[in-house]
Amino acid sequence: MATPKLRQGFLLIDPSRLSASQILESSTIHGAFKFGRPIEPNTVKIDLFVAGSVVVSPNGGRLGKGTGYSDREYALLKNAGALTPKTIVVTTVHDVQIVENIPSQEWDVPVDVIVTPTKTIRTKQ
Repeated sequence: MATPKLRQGFLLIDPSRLSASQILESSTIHGAFKFGRPIEPNTVKIDLFVAGSVVVSPNGGRLGKGTGYSDREYALLKNAGALTPKTIVVTTVHDVQIVENIPSQEWDVPVDVIVTPTKTIRTKQ
C-alpha cells in the first residue's frame, strides 16, 4: 500500500504472517505502519490496483480529489515494474458517483472495474 501522501513510500502487509485481529487492525493507518514493512516498488508484482475516486464513468474515466496521488502511485509502480499489463485497476464508489463521461489527460489512470453497493461494472476502455 502507498503511505499517506507517499511520504514514506510503500508498505507491504503480509496477511499470512498475521492473526485475524492483526489483519483487521492492519486495515487502519496506524495498523498498517505497525504490521507493514517498507518495500521498494521494484520488489513486488501487483495484481490489483485500487484507485480512489470521487466520480467515474462507464468508459473508465475517473476523477479523484484533485491531488493526483492515485495517478502518481500508479506511475511510480508502473515505472518500477510492479504493475503489468494484466494488473486490474478497480475503484469503489456509490451509484450516484457514476456519470456518463469524464474527459481524460494522458496521465490519468483509467479504471477497469467500478464497484458500487448495487453493481459491478467492467468498463468499456
